[in-house]
Amino acid sequence: MHAAGATQGNIAYTRTVSTNNFKNTKMKKLISLLSITIISVLQVRGQFAELVAKNEKAIVQIFSYDEFGAPSSTGTGFFIKSDGTGLTNVHVLKESKYAFVRDVKGNIFQIEKITRLCKECDIAEFTVMAKGKIFPTLNITNNIPLKGSDIFVIGNPEGLENTVSKGIISAIREEENKVIQISAPISPGSSGSPIMDMSGNVFAIATYQHKEGQNLNFGYW
Repeated sequence: MHAAGATQGNIAYTRTVSTNNFKNTKMKKLISLLSITIISVLQVRGQFAELVAKNEKAIVQIFSYDEFGAPSSTGTGFFIKSDGTGLTNVHVLKESKYAFVRDVKGNIFQIEKITRLCKECDIAEFTVMAKGKIFPTLNITNNIPLKGSDIFVIGNPEGLENTVSKGIISAIREEENKVIQISAPISPGSSGSPIMDMSGNVFAIATYQHKEGQNLNFGYW
C-alpha cells in the first residue's frame, strides 16, 4: 500500500511539472508574439514618418492676392514635375491677380502662369518662376484605393503649414466627376492638398467639406 501511494505521488508530481512547463512555454510564445507585433507596429510608424518627411518637400502653401495687393485666399498645392509644374484647386487661384507658393523650407516662388484648368473638377495646373531649379515631386496614380483603405493628406488647414491627417476612403461617388469621400480631417486652407495612398501616391485632390457633418470631406480626380 505504501509503495502504491508513493507511485501515485510521483505521477501527480510529474503531471504538475509537465503542466507548468506547458504554461511557461505558452507564455514565452505569447511574449515573443507580442514583441514581434510591437516591433512591426513601430517599423510601420517609422516608415510612415519617413514617407511624410519625403512627400512634404513637394507640397507648398499658396498665397493669392488681388490687383490691389490684398490677400484673396490661401490654399495648398504640390509639384508634379521637377520644372515647377504643380496642381491645386481652381478656386484657390480664381480671384487672384498674383500668387506665390512657399515650400516646407520657407522658399517662396511666384506662380508664373496657369497652364491648364478643369473647372468641372476644380483642378488647376500651374508653373512657378524658378528657372533652372529642380523641384521635388509627387507621383500621381489613376489607381484609386478600395473603399475602407487607409489614406493620408498633407496640407495647410487654417494656415497651419504641412499638417498631416490620416483617415480612410469613406466612399467613392460617381457624379459628374469622380468624387472621393474621405474621413481624414481637412479645413479651409486644405484646398488643393494631395490625398495619398499609404505608398505616397496621389489619387485625388482635397476640394471641399460639409461643415454641418462630421468628417464629411471630399476630393476630386
